[in-house]
Amino acid sequence: MNDHEALTTAHTGFFPVVSGETIDMQQCGAGAVLARGDVSLTQGGAQMILAGGDLTVEQGGGRTIAARGNLSINDGGALVAAGSTVSVSDGVVGMAIGAKVDLTDSKVLLGPAQAVGLGVGFGIAAAVVHRILKRPGA
Repeated sequence: MNDHEALTTAHTGFFPVVSGETIDMQQCGAGAVLARGDVSLTQGGAQMILAGGDLTVEQGGGRTIAARGNLSINDGGALVAAGSTVSVSDGVVGMAIGAKVDLTDSKVLLGPAQAVGLGVGFGIAAAVVHRILKRPGA
């Protein structure tokens, strides 16, 4: 299979890249999932999922998952989950970014406020290190 081949349905197996208008993945994995519309992932995972519409994850997850529309995770997780609305049920998310974040029996390590604080902290630390390294004779 060609890595750049457009797929709209992927079942059982691993696919380096899955792309298409609307994507339905069941019991499989992928390196990257790129959709102009909705993505549905059931019992699988991916390193990165980018959906132009809604994203639904059932018993699965990914490292970085983002949707322009609503993002729903049921019995799964993600390192970073971003969407207009992020809903997590029976799952764990490292960082949730959304206008609205709903949790049901779930855990988010960093919500929007904590994520901003972490970003500010890293920015200050980077500025201090940069200033130290720019000193004459350093």
